[in-house]
This record gives sequence, structure tokens and C-alpha cells, in this order.
Amino acid sequence: MKIKKALALMLATCMLTGMVAGCGSNQEQNEDEGSSASTESEVREVLNVGSIDEAWIGTDVIQCDNFYDIQMTCAEPLFLYDHDTGEIGACLASAPEFSEDGTVMTFEIPEGLEYYNGEEVVAEDVKASLEYAQAEGTMSEFLSVIKSIDIDGNTLTVTMDHYSSSLIICLATPCFAVIDKDELDSLPTQEEKLWGVHPYGAYYVESYTEGSNVVLKRNDGYSTQNKLLENKGPANIETINLTFYEDEFAALNAFKQKDIDYIIGLSEDGLAECQEIEDAEINSILPPMVRDLEMNATTGVLQDENLRLAISYLIDRDAIVDVFGGELMCQPAYSYVTKNILFHSDDTDEYYKSTYANKQDEAVKLLEESGWKDTDDDGILDKDGEKLSLKFVVASGRNETAAVEIQRQLKSFGIDAQIETMEYDKLREAFNNKEYNIGISNYWWSEPAYHLWMIVYDQNNGFDIEEYRAMCSEVENSVDSEQTFKLVDETQRYLMDAVTLVPLYTTSFVQAYYNDLNPVFVVDGLFLNDCK
Repeated sequence: MKIKKALALMLATCMLTGMVAGCGSNQEQNEDEGSSASTESEVREVLNVGSIDEAWIGTDVIQCDNFYDIQMTCAEPLFLYDHDTGEIGACLASAPEFSEDGTVMTFEIPEGLEYYNGEEVVAEDVKASLEYAQAEGTMSEFLSVIKSIDIDGNTLTVTMDHYSSSLIICLATPCFAVIDKDELDSLPTQEEKLWGVHPYGAYYVESYTEGSNVVLKRNDGYSTQNKLLENKGPANIETINLTFYEDEFAALNAFKQKDIDYIIGLSEDGLAECQEIEDAEINSILPPMVRDLEMNATTGVLQDENLRLAISYLIDRDAIVDVFGGELMCQPAYSYVTKNILFHSDDTDEYYKSTYANKQDEAVKLLEESGWKDTDDDGILDKDGEKLSLKFVVASGRNETAAVEIQRQLKSFGIDAQIETMEYDKLREAFNNKEYNIGISNYWWSEPAYHLWMIVYDQNNGFDIEEYRAMCSEVENSVDSEQTFKLVDETQRYLMDAVTLVPLYTTSFVQAYYNDLNPVFVVDGLFLNDCK
């Protein structure tokens, strides 16, 4: 799965949670201790992976404007987020400790970590990598809160202008990686760094053929503090051959013939074929994103809140899921901070469901009360000689499928939605210029504050945008997890009550692998350490 980074900062287009138990050592291990190394009998020579419509753009994930979840195997995050609690745990580094106001973060780099070439990972590398990311990285905006980085032995103390959950999520994903300071210094240009650096991770890139394949080799000096993994030492698989397929048919044939062990990026049809393979396991990954229906509340016919409410009530999310091929391919959304975004709350989902969803009878009454009737029996409501016709803008791609289904649903109640498909940049212009009545927007980011801010494409849409901005900032600056859950819920309810943005659905990423291989999925990535 590709995670857009630059668009996460500028416009809109990751936590992949669905933690699958790894198939680790036959020896029973305490979770906290784990296994520190693979025995010779456990080592597998090659894992062949096929990815559909994917192409890496560099090993330097700090400057890349996107990354794929499997790149976490060669770019170990500093920390891990606990999705259920919002707590930050150890991974490459120890779990961070924060000052009472959240502005000072302290953590340690364990001794004995080595890069692929045997060089030891030291605190100076982490400082250099943070400074490089702050100056040159695509997520530099989030790292701009860092004021100073001090080192005392293996301990780093990072002082910030204010606590920032956006910064912390960067450090818990392959948006950031620890790179040897000497390697950074030896490659003066961005172009040289792009494929020239080798971040710390369980694997490193041995070779890359553009548009064709990547070969990953095991880092024998690797170890981790990741509590999700039984094997905390070098991986059990020596080599990962990752082949890029433009054609799903070719990838499926390779998977059926067991030329590849693991296939990523299945369509609905590809999923159906893999479900027929007896020893194949299917994994559906729900990304940290939401697709919404945005309604223009300041110009045109939808200035009438009753009409916006009626549309909200009419949407049948289960029917949208069906057109995508079922729940493995798509999930209904009843909040903006969906299940795999940090600080998701079922209570928020229930609030939206009970207040704004699945009330078709009430929708019909609202339409009638607002004076909309089908006076000429043509199936379309009208009022004062005007047809209830809406300009429905949507970007080309997967959202078109949902748009056609929503169009069908609205038409069954007399609302004529005229779909206009366009490229993504034009869609943003349509929202900004008020050249729409309704439109599908989407956003993708693991951290709730920035996510909540960026899901609103039309920022002049009938509610107090400065108050909403302040609420998002309060979420970002909240140090206490319990308080953050409360703030995220309040911010979402504020936006829901404006009746301008209808959460619709989330599309999934589907993978298949043979049942002796179980990846462990985490925030915006995966680990293959326990697999044989």
C-alpha cells in the first residue's frame, strides 16, 4: 500500500492496524524477552513478494513523497503507537518519556544495533537524521517544532516549542528513518541520498531495477524492542525478492503457481480468485483514511440545512460496500477518525449513526417540508419551477464507483445528481471555487489533529472555521491520551453538527499469502521478522 506523504502535508491524499500473530520460532518465548536471533534451522533463503501497481522511488524515505508499507522492513521506526490506548512504545528506541507539559522528550538508543555494514547505530545518527528531516524532509513541517536535540551517551533529549502528536506519528512510521551520520555526510545532494542511503532496519536494499523489482537482504546486525514481535533479532528470511506487476493477471498467475509467496494490492476479482486457493490466507487492511460527501452550504440550493440533512439521512453505506465487493474491500464509515486512525472512538460512530444516518422516512418528510415535490411525475423533485439537480464532483478513480451508487440512491428519492469526473487537482479547485453542490473528498493520515483539519476541502462552508482550527490544534497539543480521546470526539461532533461533511466509507487494501507466512501489521507498515 502506498502512503502519500507530501500530499498529507499540502493537500490530501498511515496506520495499518490489524495485528496478525506472527509465525515465529517454535520455542516458546516471553513476549518481553523474545528471541534475539534466528537459529540456522529457522532460516529461509528467499521470500518472493509480488506487488501490483507499485514502484519505489528511493531508500531515503525521509525525502520521498510516498512510501509503501513493506518499506518498514528496511526503515525501522523509532517508536510504535498502541492503537487502542494512544500510548507510545519502544521500537528502535526506548519508549519516550515526556515532561509534564510535553515539550521535552527523552529516549535511549540501545547498544549493539548495527547497520547492514556492521557500523553501530549511535545517538549522533539519530540527531543527524532528525536534523536532516527537519531541514530537507517532506514532513519537515511537523519536525519544525523541534528547538534542540541534546545527547548524553545513548540518551537523546528533544526539546520542542510545544507537544505535537504530528511529530510523534512521523517518528512511528517510515516517514522518518535513522541513517548513519557518516553516510549522510558522504552524500551531499538529495539526488545522491535518494538511493544511496541505507536506513537502519531488519533489511536493506541490495539492488533496485526501476519499475521491475527490489532485492532486500537481511541485516545480520539488527535487533528491536518491538513488543509485537517474538523474534527481536535478525529476521528468519535471508532475502526478499519484491517484483512489481502492472498487470494483476500476471501477478495472480505467479501466485497460483507459487512463484511468489505473497501478493499485495488485490482487486475485487483478484480477491475472489485467491479465495479459491485452498492454502492461501487473505488479509484485508483498513487504512487510516475516510472518504466523505462534502456539501456546499454557502451557495446554491444546499444552503437549506434541511436539504443537507435529508441527503445525510438517505445515504445507504451498506449498498456502497456491496458495489465495492463486500467488507473485505470496503467498510462503512460513521466518523471522520475511522477505526485505524489514532484515537478512534466507537462512541463517536454511534453518535453519528443515531443522529444523522439511515433515516430515509425522516428524509422524505424534510424534503416535503422544504417544498420539494414531483409536480410533473418525471421522478425528479422540483420547487418553484426548479428541479432538484446537484452538481456532483468526484476525482477519477475508486471514488467514481461510489459516486455512481450515491447517484442511484439519491435518484430513487427524486434528487438528480449530475456526476462530473475530474483529476484530483481540478477537484480541489472546484471545492475552493464553490463550483459544486456535492462532492466526494478523501483524506489519509494516522494522526487525528492534522487529519481532521485536512478532511475539510471547502474551508468557507457555513461554520466557524477558526473555531474548528483551534479545536484541531488542541487535539495536536494534547499530552494526555484520555483527554485526547475526548477532544477528538468533541471536534468530530462539532463538524458533524454543521451538516456539511458526511462520512461515507473506507476502501481496504487486500493481500494474500500462503499460510506459513503471517506478517505483523502496524502503524503504516508491516514487520516480517517472525515469518519463516
